[in-house]
Amino acid sequence: MLEPVSVVWDGRGGQATIRLPESEHDALLLCSLELDGGGGGGRTEWQARAGELPVLQRERLDRQATVVRQLGLPLALPAGYHRLTVSYRNREHSGLVIVAPTRGARSRPGGERPSYGVFLPLHAVRTQRGWGLGDLTDLESLASWAGTEGATVVSTLPLVAGFAGDPCEPSPYAPISRRFFHELWIDVERIPELAWSPAARRLVSDLASPPRGRRAGSRSSSTTRP
Repeated sequence: MLEPVSVVWDGRGGQATIRLPESEHDALLLCSLELDGGGGGGRTEWQARAGELPVLQRERLDRQATVVRQLGLPLALPAGYHRLTVSYRNREHSGLVIVAPTRGARSRPGGERPSYGVFLPLHAVRTQRGWGLGDLTDLESLASWAGTEGATVVSTLPLVAGFAGDPCEPSPYAPISRRFFHELWIDVERIPELAWSPAARRLVSDLASPPRGRRAGSRSSSTTRP
């Protein structure tokens, strides 16, 4: 009936999604919102008539006509995790309301404002120049972009050596060594020796051409934003 998680950006214009049988359009909804203790705590209660809520869509669940409606939250919410409960006709449903900022705190090490960072496994980094699996150049691009957004730390999973042959060991948690990088993370086009081998350059050009996700010779390194 109530979505298990609702996200509110910057604590304004909060909405939650509920699903009710179409026959319950006259149901009186008893709503309460328990605020996160980190934001000062407290509890807010209000009522809403189901038929007066905006309709998002109509659907059928278990052969029953159902209406998806939008329940507005009555106040500006502080950042944190809040518990929303909706009751009607002796039925009670609850869900989590996450209030998150649209931008992270901008600060410098040692400053008064808190610092923040980002974490992403390197193999999951996607860039316009990538071949489908992140490499060290992609990590550099991620760090550069995160820095422009105010982040002070970028972290990833351990970059340890593994088997790149056939069969390949794909898990980063089963390394063959903790002392060396895996060649999988290397940006082949930045290897100086590439300039010495026309055959290697042709191979790289073929791998980098469509439909592998980039034009041959393209050097764009802008990181795709989440």
